[in-house]
Amino acid sequence: MTALGCPSCLRWLARQLPLRALLLLSLVLGGAAARAQPPETGPSAFIVLDGSGSMAAPLGATRVPKLGLAREAIGRALPRLPAEFRLGLSAFGHRRGECTDTETLRQAERIDPARMSQLLERVSPRGRGPVSLALRMAAREMSENRGPRSLVLIHDDADNCAVDLCTLAAELGRAGVKVYAIGLALKPEDRPKMACLPELTGGKLFLPTTPEQVAFAVEEALQLAAAGGVARPPQPAPVLEGLDAQAAVPETAPPGLYLRARLSGQAPDILRQPLNWTVVPEGDGKVPAFSGISLNPMLALPAGRYLVEVRDGPVRASAPVTVAESKPTVLIVSLDAGALRVRVATARGSLALANTHVGIARLPAAEPALAAPPGDVVSAFAGTDGTLLLPAGRYLVRAETGLVRSQRTIEVKAGGSEVVGLVLEAGLLQLSAGTLSTSGPAVFAVLEDDPDAPRGRREVLRTAQRAPEIAVPPGTYTVELRQAGIEARERVVVASGEAVRRALNLPAAQVALSTRLGSQVLSNNVFYSIERIDAAGADMTTTTSRPQPTLLLAAGRYRIESRLGPINARAAREVEVRAGAAPQQIVFDQSAATLLLRAQNAPGEVFWDLRDARGSSVWSTGQPEPELTLQAGQYLIRAFARDRQVERPLDLRAGERRSLDVSFE
Repeated sequence: MTALGCPSCLRWLARQLPLRALLLLSLVLGGAAARAQPPETGPSAFIVLDGSGSMAAPLGATRVPKLGLAREAIGRALPRLPAEFRLGLSAFGHRRGECTDTETLRQAERIDPARMSQLLERVSPRGRGPVSLALRMAAREMSENRGPRSLVLIHDDADNCAVDLCTLAAELGRAGVKVYAIGLALKPEDRPKMACLPELTGGKLFLPTTPEQVAFAVEEALQLAAAGGVARPPQPAPVLEGLDAQAAVPETAPPGLYLRARLSGQAPDILRQPLNWTVVPEGDGKVPAFSGISLNPMLALPAGRYLVEVRDGPVRASAPVTVAESKPTVLIVSLDAGALRVRVATARGSLALANTHVGIARLPAAEPALAAPPGDVVSAFAGTDGTLLLPAGRYLVRAETGLVRSQRTIEVKAGGSEVVGLVLEAGLLQLSAGTLSTSGPAVFAVLEDDPDAPRGRREVLRTAQRAPEIAVPPGTYTVELRQAGIEARERVVVASGEAVRRALNLPAAQVALSTRLGSQVLSNNVFYSIERIDAAGADMTTTTSRPQPTLLLAAGRYRIESRLGPINARAAREVEVRAGAAPQQIVFDQSAATLLLRAQNAPGEVFWDLRDARGSSVWSTGQPEPELTLQAGQYLIRAFARDRQVERPLDLRAGERRSLDVSFE
């Protein structure tokens, strides 16, 4: 059976290839694989679970380990997912704790909560966490699926193995794989490192710091993955036509359960917004009779006892109810919550600040307003105007965009409605890049002066966007553009309410390399060595085995060598690269030949030795029938077998394929 007719063979091959090569292979093999076995077209996802040592620590003030909370949240979310959804499980850092410690525990298959629970128990916190490698391996496992693919990363730290996540995020984004990253009590300094994952893949970043937030984040991430990255529409519920939610349900209404909610027991008005309702028959805690987002649903349910739960972000309330058999049953659930509207504006000018995020953190009642940890976020939204429900209590409301933030404290009362205005003192950096290579990500960095930092500057933000807009407090900054080890930087002064545009050009240009043998452009067995030969970088050498690479090189002089095989088939050129110049096309013409050596009537094992016209040794081997790629020219072939030696002169011509039989008789 060929690999194309063997699905397990394809999965093995997928695990061996880099993601870029895998994408190309999927295009080549797609048609044949489809004939062998129709590919999955529905959504699939992998949970990528952090099993590193830090996951054994408790979350915040709780005594429950972060890994335990993750297991519990996954177990609770699984029964609520669509039956056709295919979900896999992988873990990292849980066995040896090394930078290669990743494991696929379950392929992306139909959900089996019991089996998934058993596999989750096998994850035990160990050592370091190779986040990037684990994500890459999980993405490969879903390579055969033609439908929407997602990764749900549950972790508590950035990559411990010194890998740049932005590079991986760019690959995943190009492959159409979304990443939903759930950082359990993630340190503030690690948040910018993780931001590339959702930013470049179209996913979402969650930053839970309480058990309730963990459960909410895991369920929302899995629901988004199950819906192919699109927020699921509210589940339809039969609503009685013409019935005002504020009015009493008439006795003549059809039998069933009529659900309503209000902010508090003292609030007379019924809420006029969709909420997340779950109705479970008494004695059955797993299979809901109804679960979905709906506005005041009416449910045609059999008579009996039910437990009703209603949620909206951090607000949760539940109540039991007995549904009558022949008349309508009305349940009004009190949320003990208030409504909060947050508006964000700039201090000066009318800058449109994209990527503004608002977070609301619960404050302890007995502590000063600003003493609460800023990461204890109970709710959040993106944008400059939003309304949400919150349990009664004291909160810290914070708006952030780029490097700018503003915050206020607020008291939310049950049944009340508050409006909070936040002002951001900000300017805007609008950055763009000139000459860039398409072979790798370019990174913009923003640095501010810091006498205690190396080189007197401290990096405060990094992004892989090609044309980012970054909000910053008024001040002086250094902006840098980095790609392929090349940097461009500029000092920038930003005033409040001002948009500053800067186009950074790397002091570099592109060089495209290819190699010909006769009239044929070679597509394999070619190696290039690129050596900087001017005084500024005489010790800088890079190599590549791509047969036709396009390289981004810093301005300067280079010696570039093309080699066929490992012996002496070489061609070299000196090249001058000028910053900002048009791409150079460098074609190497090789003068090489292929030689196959065979020994006849040898009295034992044969040892070969090749020497050039000057008598210098070119190559030697103990292979019985070696095939070599050599520079065209004159050679002396020597063959040794026991105590016998045979010599043969040889004249190789460019482009020749030659077989040489050496006889010991």
